[in-house]
Amino acid sequence: MRRLISTLLFLTLAACASQPTPAPVSTDAPAPSALPSLDADDVRNALVSLSTLTGETPIPYQLTDGKYLPAAGGAGDASIFLLEQMAFGDLNNDGAGDAVVLVAENYGGTGTFVSLVVFLNKDGQPVQTAVTPIDDRPAIQELSITAGQIALDATIHSFEDPMCCPTLETTRHYELRDSALVLRDFSTQAADGRWREILITVPLDGVSTENVKLTGTVTVSPFEYNLSYHIFDAAGIELAAGPVPVSAAGAGLGTPGTFDTLINLSTLPAGATLRIEIQDLSAADGSLLAMDSVVLTIK
Repeated sequence: MRRLISTLLFLTLAACASQPTPAPVSTDAPAPSALPSLDADDVRNALVSLSTLTGETPIPYQLTDGKYLPAAGGAGDASIFLLEQMAFGDLNNDGAGDAVVLVAENYGGTGTFVSLVVFLNKDGQPVQTAVTPIDDRPAIQELSITAGQIALDATIHSFEDPMCCPTLETTRHYELRDSALVLRDFSTQAADGRWREILITVPLDGVSTENVKLTGTVTVSPFEYNLSYHIFDAAGIELAAGPVPVSAAGAGLGTPGTFDTLINLSTLPAGATLRIEIQDLSAADGSLLAMDSVVLTIK
């Protein structure tokens, strides 16, 4: 009997020991929101504020079915309307569905100025939170939200384009930080059809020491084999800039290349959050050809 009891006890303990330990539950994803997600009807009848005319103080325009119809005593000949491309998703990690739209402005001339506008979901209502200009009469190919970032593909004006006819193909990603849209990457299509792209492979977004080593690749080597780095604080103020040499994979300009540069951040206070951009600027007019960025917090 003792032998039987011992055997049963051993089998019971073995069965308990073989059970897998439950995996920890991830808390990274936001809790589902009880608020309804914003939809097209919400933003077509939202209040939008734009400062194209003033440069500073925004002018509010109440949209009705996607456009602003000026009343007596309104803002002159202003014509405000939404483009057909819209995107919906969570932009501030609160679980509530937000919206991003393209707003076009015309004030009686030939120019139609298009901006990207973010509406956050506040108690189920669209509240404009950020706006950034795109171009005069751009051709929009695609607008989407993925993993909290806004992706935009658009044809805009290059330095030599007539205002009627943009030809520069671009793709980019924005990220909402506080009440501002931050450009995280930018690419343009070269005349031969190749895309000018910069990719920072090390480090990724996160925590960094006082000295940060940036490595990455370029699809098209820049003029004189030099990119540039630019360091911005959390408010978007540029703190420092400098050259980033590129090693080309082949002979001649325009071949793919790599970069590996060390940036000294020891003069910056611990706990500071920075955005470091690697840029390729046009030698002809200084316009942005390609860019990638990384966001770091200094130990």
